[in-house]
Amino acid sequence: MGLKYDAELVEEIVKSVLKRLDHVRVVNSKGVIGIEKQISYVESLLQVESQDVRAIGIWGMSGIGKTIIVEGVYKRLCSEYDGCYFKANISEEWGGHENMYLKKDIFSTLLGEHNLKFDAQYGLPYFVERRLRRMKVLVVLDDVKDPQQLEILIGTLDWFGTGSRIIVTTKDKQVVAKMVVDNDIYEVKALDFDDSFRPISISQCLNITQRMEMAHEGSNISNSILLNIWNWLWQTLIDFIYRSKDKFKTRNE
Repeated sequence: MGLKYDAELVEEIVKSVLKRLDHVRVVNSKGVIGIEKQISYVESLLQVESQDVRAIGIWGMSGIGKTIIVEGVYKRLCSEYDGCYFKANISEEWGGHENMYLKKDIFSTLLGEHNLKFDAQYGLPYFVERRLRRMKVLVVLDDVKDPQQLEILIGTLDWFGTGSRIIVTTKDKQVVAKMVVDNDIYEVKALDFDDSFRPISISQCLNITQRMEMAHEGSNISNSILLNIWNWLWQTLIDFIYRSKDKFKTRNE
């Protein structure tokens, strides 16, 4: 079997796999796959067409994808609001004077005023609350670890104008239990088999495609490289078969 034929055959395999994965949507530049349906579900919880003020909670273990989900929602919806605020890793910045800094940062950003001045740890000055109630805002607080943090930073939903939305992520469901009704609390779980395999499939297929581009350069690709591609491709297929077998075995038990 000639080198050119081998390269063309591998490329056809790549094209076939990529075609089947073409419907997969990449949410951000990091290439995170399979999270689109979770972003869509969070959007549905927000009920953006409703004119009431709503808060939703998103909880789950560390590294499960909570921040990526709310980033996706925030980027998609921010332009529809009078003011927006996103803060990641609240728990890392919480403590001492940082508490008031965070609170001032939230409302300075929402109102479009640099370095808004007030000292009330709980509640809001009348002039801030009066303006805020006239605004439709989107606020995302990521990684909140204590209900007191919400009490200080967000207070009550009465602070915010018609149509406003508050999104809070946390590792502990009880953190948002007081502010958010149970039906609006979403637990982020691990991706299912199909979704978890897709990031591997796509990155691997892109890797093969890049190598196949070298094959088009003619004699610049060596037999050893082509052999490595084949070995790598077969290992990928074998891994997929075993994982598929385990998946279906579990389903049938």
